[in-house]
Amino acid sequence: MRRDVDLLRYLMLALEPIERSPPEPIFLELDHFAERIGQAPEIIGAHLDLLLAQGFIDGPGPYQNAWLFRKLTPKGLALADNIRDARNWDAIKRTYAPMLES
Repeated sequence: MRRDVDLLRYLMLALEPIERSPPEPIFLELDHFAERIGQAPEIIGAHLDLLLAQGFIDGPGPYQNAWLFRKLTPKGLALADNIRDARNWDAIKRTYAPMLES
């Protein structure tokens, strides 16, 4: 499966407003989440796994047909700040997408 950097951006920005303080697991139903953005649940789950593995989000992670999300990490918050603006995202994507999509 190829990494979809636009999907990674979308997920980061979609997860940020739903995190709670203090952090507690949020049950993301992959079917509903995937339908909302027009992707297969398996693709959404794989991209969430990637964000978790790279330290951008905190899990615990996959759970049956869902995914448990707790919060964006400090690294994830910094990334979200940098990719929120579409112009910044375009510049970042042009520079790093070849490395990120492999």
